[in-house]
Amino acid sequence: MTILKSPPIIREKEFAIRTVGLAETEAQLASYHLWSRDYQGARSLTEDALKNDPKLGLAHEDIGFLNFADGKDAEASSEFAQAYALDNKLYLSQFAKTMMSPLATSKRIQDMNALGAELGKVLQVNPLFSPAYIQLARLAYREGDFPTALMISRKAEELEPSLAGYHLLSGQILLRIGRNAEAADAARFVADRWAGPDHNVAVELWNWIPAAERIGTLSPEWFQRILRPRRGSSRESLVPKKIRISVLLSNRVAAR
Repeated sequence: MTILKSPPIIREKEFAIRTVGLAETEAQLASYHLWSRDYQGARSLTEDALKNDPKLGLAHEDIGFLNFADGKDAEASSEFAQAYALDNKLYLSQFAKTMMSPLATSKRIQDMNALGAELGKVLQVNPLFSPAYIQLARLAYREGDFPTALMISRKAEELEPSLAGYHLLSGQILLRIGRNAEAADAARFVADRWAGPDHNVAVELWNWIPAAERIGTLSPEWFQRILRPRRGSSRESLVPKKIRISVLLSNRVAAR
């Protein structure tokens, strides 16, 4: 049992309270259905929200993610841009429109600088949003600034330790700068805890490192069978829903 030595004092009267209108209520409910993957329910509520307030940014964000789920990238990007224009606190829309823009894959210096600036706007609103840090780490890696890439990647690891890919990115950066023993530690950390594709990438990273610089061994295959999710369950359920959508965005950009 964990006991807080100095538990925070919670005073109900100090909670912020505000009245929420009908359109925003519908949009918030739509967001819940969206993250629960009830896309039909989400779309119905979002359409109602837009009828009641066509300039509600959150409703446009919801439509954006629904279009994204349907593979309508152009329509999704347009909705994200409109959502952020209406409400610059919608950091998910800013992240999504940035990652779906040509900036995300451009190799031009000015575009890479612009990408960093756009991701910075995300973190200004939510400094704990780990996918933005990961994209900044990848950007620094592409620019050859490996110390900065590692520092930012480590920050993302701290924020979302349940995502194997974040640990693997740090491991790949460590390997690139010759810190092979630490890279091996990262590979073993993931290989010993994750099954499936994450485990396979960790093993590949492990095998890239000279045997003389690896300490210890990877867990045997039978241990990985224990780790594999049972039918009807998924490790994905451990990942916050908004992070999950953002990872899908990043993966789609990487596949271009």
